[in-house]
Amino acid sequence: MPKTVKSSIKATIRRQLFLRLLLACTLISIILAATVFFIEFHRLGQKIGSRANEIATRFNDETRHLIDDPELIHKAALQEKLKALSIAGKLNLGMGRLIYSAIYDLSGNAIVIEKDKQCGYEKEVVDFMASLDHKLPSGAGAYHKYRDINDISHVHIVYPLTNRKFERAAIVEGLFAISSQTEEQVEKRILFSAFGTVGIVILTTLILYPIIMMLIRRLTKLTDNLLQANIDTLRALGNTIAKRDSDTDIHNYRVTVYSVYPVTTSC
Repeated sequence: MPKTVKSSIKATIRRQLFLRLLLACTLISIILAATVFFIEFHRLGQKIGSRANEIATRFNDETRHLIDDPELIHKAALQEKLKALSIAGKLNLGMGRLIYSAIYDLSGNAIVIEKDKQCGYEKEVVDFMASLDHKLPSGAGAYHKYRDINDISHVHIVYPLTNRKFERAAIVEGLFAISSQTEEQVEKRILFSAFGTVGIVILTTLILYPIIMMLIRRLTKLTDNLLQANIDTLRALGNTIAKRDSDTDIHNYRVTVYSVYPVTTSC
């Protein structure tokens, strides 16, 4: 095989290999970065949800006697308890604050509501909470979801309340506004982790590229050797067949030359 052809083939292989490795590196980096993003926000949600569950459990223990009878719910006492819950929801080591909390009956009707007076977007919060269905499906437990209100990240927390017979009697909901400091910390961890994973992928690609090229060169050399061996085998086979008559082995080459010559001269 001519050297120019070999060089062209090798250049094409290098280019295709580089492009494919670059594409794989980009896809893996995007997937890993997205995974880190979801893991970090899931971790934050779990942290807030765990703290909320602790507070809601204590709140339920303190209010069971107040919701024993759906017809005789002590709204004033529940309002005071909810106010204390709102204060406890602000003691969260700078993660954010509880800006809205409410207790609903099993039909989804509000019993008592407590709002943070310092919230600068109270109307948007009230409209958002009014748009929700406050009926908790039978058998469903506590849960939390991320919500975006007024371009601020929130965690919506729902927790079922039971009476002294441990029967579900009401639902407490809270809207927790994540502080900008917490968001910045999460974003920094995401960027740090994402750049770390991307760096690892790129480093792995840079390590693999010369190894793969070395293997390709070795494979190309073995292929050339195999091709040459096949040609030598065909040449020996042709000479052997031509040897049936004395001194006629060169006749095969003459036939080849005479066959190719008219084609080359006509071009």
